[in-house]
Amino acid sequence: MPQLRLLKNSADMKVIKITALILTAVFLTACTKNDKGVEQLNSIESRWDDAISLAGSTPRIQLANSVSNLQELKNDLNATEVSDCLAPAKGKFSKYMDNNIQFLLDFMRDADNNSSYKYKSENNRLIKEYFKIKKECTNK
Repeated sequence: MPQLRLLKNSADMKVIKITALILTAVFLTACTKNDKGVEQLNSIESRWDDAISLAGSTPRIQLANSVSNLQELKNDLNATEVSDCLAPAKGKFSKYMDNNIQFLLDFMRDADNNSSYKYKSENNRLIKEYFKIKKECTNK
C-alpha cells in the first residue's frame, strides 16, 4: 500500500506542476499581451522630448545634426515591435514624428511658414490619440 500511495502522490504532483505552469503562462500572457513594446515606446518618447527641445533651441543653420538625430529616433520607433493593441499608437507617434521632422526641414529651407499651422493642428490630434491608445492598452 505505501508504494501505491507514493505513485498516487507522484501523479498528483505532476498534475499540480502542470496546472501551475499553465496558470503562470495564462497570467503572464494576460499581463503582457498589450504591454509588448511599451517600455521601448516610453524610452523613445523621452529621447524624442530631449531631442526636439534641443532642436527648438538650435539656430536654423545648425539644425542638420538635430534633424538627423530625430530621424534616428524615428527609425528606432519603426524597428520597435509592439503588441497589436499598441500598433495604432505607434503609427500615430510615427506620423507625429514625421510631421515634426518635415516642419524642421521646411524651416531649414525657409519654406512657407503656413505649413507650421498645418503640422501643429495635426500633431495636437496625433499626440492626443497616441497617449489615449497607449493608456487604453496598458491601463497606465
